[in-house]
Amino acid sequence: MFVGHGKYHFAIDPPFLYLELFEGFNKEGVIQFRNAMFLEYQKYPENAIHYAIVNLTHWQLGTADSMEQGRKMFENMAMRGYTNVDYLANGNSIATFYLKKLWQDLPVKVNFFDSTEQYLSQYPERGSLIKQFSEN
Repeated sequence: MFVGHGKYHFAIDPPFLYLELFEGFNKEGVIQFRNAMFLEYQKYPENAIHYAIVNLTHWQLGTADSMEQGRKMFENMAMRGYTNVDYLANGNSIATFYLKKLWQDLPVKVNFFDSTEQYLSQYPERGSLIKQFSEN
């Protein structure tokens, strides 16, 4: 049995989910992450979360089978009613390339921002959700 690799922090403030990914993920790491998110989602009414904001600064992608698990998770997000996912690339152009492929043909609007600052200049009201991690 393989040990899960990949770290994450997240916060939910309906209708938003803010997520930071760290290191590389293997399949088991994605499954662990998905299970943790499922437990957290149960605390909220169905379809309470519609938007995800994902910081990619420290994400190092993952294995091919973790990408397959990621696609399944994205399909599930679409089924749960997510309408928007905003990625804060912060220089991670390789992640942007792969994520565009993984989201292809799903009914969710996916946006990529060059930096957290660019995102916050467009959506300053979402800063408190993001800043709780940057201050730790």
